[in-house]
Amino acid sequence: MTKIKLTLIAWVGFIIISAIGMYMMHSVFGSVYGSPDMVRVLVWMEVALLIWLVLITRRRFTAEDLGFVKVKSKELIWFVPIGLAIGAMVFVQMTNLLPMLQINFGLLAILFVTIALVAINEEILSRGMAQTSFSKEYGMWAGVLISAVIFSLIHAPNVLGGMAFEHMIGQLWATFVAGLFYALLRVRVRSIVPIIVLHFAYDYFLFAGGVIATDEWGPYAGYLSPIANVTLLALVAVVFYSSRKQKMG
Repeated sequence: MTKIKLTLIAWVGFIIISAIGMYMMHSVFGSVYGSPDMVRVLVWMEVALLIWLVLITRRRFTAEDLGFVKVKSKELIWFVPIGLAIGAMVFVQMTNLLPMLQINFGLLAILFVTIALVAINEEILSRGMAQTSFSKEYGMWAGVLISAVIFSLIHAPNVLGGMAFEHMIGQLWATFVAGLFYALLRVRVRSIVPIIVLHFAYDYFLFAGGVIATDEWGPYAGYLSPIANVTLLALVAVVFYSSRKQKMG
């Protein structure tokens, strides 16, 4: 079986497991997507997804295929803008809000594990399996685009977790753009390890606000969007220029 077929099987299975997990979380346990307590159920869904991906990837994919390779350290500069933005906002928020925080450390720990698994699972499937397989078969840009589509659509089952349909559509678009960004980072740095770290940091930043019982996190998250968009445009230009240069050479 080809790597592309295995990737598509892994993708379909990923969506099915996610759909079951979201349905159980919302319809059986009464949690809603976005609420802090959802992670008490979803952590087990993420464990199931990791087992599923391990079973699939061990058939044909090497660690190098999946992006677990040495990082091109000079390319880590691309992580600096968003990394500094996230770090600065967390520092400001924690400094201003620390006196009024009501922190549930147990739930925060479960959130940490859940988001870490989310980042690992989604990056292995999208930037590991999909981007590698489709890039080798159809070229770099096809791999970038298809991996972004796959990354986007694995978020569709969130509607079964109580997310409003119109919000789910918005999330699909946002994750498609994020998928392009992560895929172009993969082209530059080769390794998915720093992308997993960035993915984790961003998601944890967004969801931790509910766990520490404050609504003050949301406004800060908006500052990440223009920073990410500028970095994405710069990445597109650099990757396009590099690919053109290689063809001419």
